[in-house]
Amino acid sequence: MSYINDSFGFINQSKISFEDNRIKLFAPAGADIMNSAISGAPKNTVPFYYKNISGDFKISVKVTPQFLTTYESGSILLFENDNKWVKYEFEKTQNDEPRVASAITDGVTDIANGQLIEVPSVIMQIIRKGSSMVFHYSVDGENLKLHRIAPCKLSNELKVGICVQCPIGEGAWVEFEDLFIDKNIPEDIKNGK
Repeated sequence: MSYINDSFGFINQSKISFEDNRIKLFAPAGADIMNSAISGAPKNTVPFYYKNISGDFKISVKVTPQFLTTYESGSILLFENDNKWVKYEFEKTQNDEPRVASAITDGVTDIANGQLIEVPSVIMQIIRKGSSMVFHYSVDGENLKLHRIAPCKLSNELKVGICVQCPIGEGAWVEFEDLFIDKNIPEDIKNGK
């Protein structure tokens, strides 16, 4: 199913626009989601456009951030509650490098920075099968690369969609293209196809 559906909802609503197969979502200044392993303080102020999905699924989307400031990102977010969620993002990391990164939160957020991305857009995909999450990305739209496989015990029904963050900047737009959520998952989840 594509993103054009009345059953999508919003948490921390922000400016959003739709054109053909593209969604532009604005991250206001300070927007962030994190349950810090350092400070222990949880925060969830990210604009999150989502659909309720139960069971196994695959979500994929092409993400193009502006990358005006450090930690700005566009993400896929799987959300149960403020203490249990999974985020897969295209982020300008602390070294001002654009990377795919994943964050798995079960009380505290576990972050894994991944591959340096040297193109302005990346296709991101998460497959959920039971309590397993499989993260892939593609820089050319054809070849999927594995970022991470991780166990993650979340409830059967989740809020599934896209979010944007700009924790230290003055705000930024992120473009999402070809957002798809599919209940039919690939047989070979490790390769993503």
